[in-house]
Amino acid sequence: MVFGWWGGFKSIKYTLEAIHVNLSGGIDYTEEMNETEYDDKTNYIWNNLLRKTIERVKKDEVEIIIEIQEEFERLGKETFTEENIDYIYSNLSRIKIYNVTRDDIKDVFDANQLYLNS
Repeated sequence: MVFGWWGGFKSIKYTLEAIHVNLSGGIDYTEEMNETEYDDKTNYIWNNLLRKTIERVKKDEVEIIIEIQEEFERLGKETFTEENIDYIYSNLSRIKIYNVTRDDIKDVFDANQLYLNS
């Protein structure tokens, strides 16, 4: 009894909790692992998108939109405009991404502005 469960009631409690978690399928770390695949900016923007945008657009496509946006910014043109949307939209079609709408791009713009202000 002295050496059983290595330290008393708390150890018994933690052991039983671990057994319960393991028998119920374990802990899902998928979201945390997905977060590590992308940079902070992409994760921030993704987490601040509207639900309807997230349902249509994949996270790697958001990352591509951010890269195209950064390229547009290097051109020195005014950002977050219709010309900016056209630029992103045409570049997405060049790489055969057709599921992203103009509203999705505007939503990425909104989340990007939140990121810039944070």
